[in-house]
Amino acid sequence: PVQKGEENVLAANGWSFLDPDESEPLSAFDVDAANVEGQYKPKWGYDGSKDDAVENTHISSFGFDLKRMPADDIRNEAEKISVMSRTILLEGGTDEPNTKRTNNGYDFSGSITEEDVQKGMFVCAIGGLPLFTTADLSPTTASSGWLSFSNPIADDHIEHIHPEDASQDRRVEVICARTGCHL
Repeated sequence: PVQKGEENVLAANGWSFLDPDESEPLSAFDVDAANVEGQYKPKWGYDGSKDDAVENTHISSFGFDLKRMPADDIRNEAEKISVMSRTILLEGGTDEPNTKRTNNGYDFSGSITEEDVQKGMFVCAIGGLPLFTTADLSPTTASSGWLSFSNPIADDHIEHIHPEDASQDRRVEVICARTGCHL
């Protein structure tokens, strides 16, 4: 079970936690087919125009290239990953609860404490940008059914997409800064 107050800390920082009325983590867009946001698709990649490429050239605080990948490159890399990972990254889907398995097959099911997990880094399955470390796994990971993180590896490696002002859904989506893929 979630410890009292943990979900409020995560919400305040814009990170994933369980939706109180559903069995999926909160994100900027609830992708259930039963609502308007069910039509949401992340805006990943760029169209390849010169202006877009120049505007998105940036070196991260850790020295990684954050220039947005062209949409064609993203589609090519997406062919090499699982269907579920593609659905999550490119369509804003949500993995099945309690799966806790990375695209490369590392299993995080069961109790997640610092002693249970090898030290390592989570990178975006498309583009390879480092996003989180195992040291930043949130305490709610063990109880929530999904991997959750307390902090990114670097603030400029992720972006937060805030909902429109008129939206009643106040959840914040987290995307990869290099690809724009949903995390």
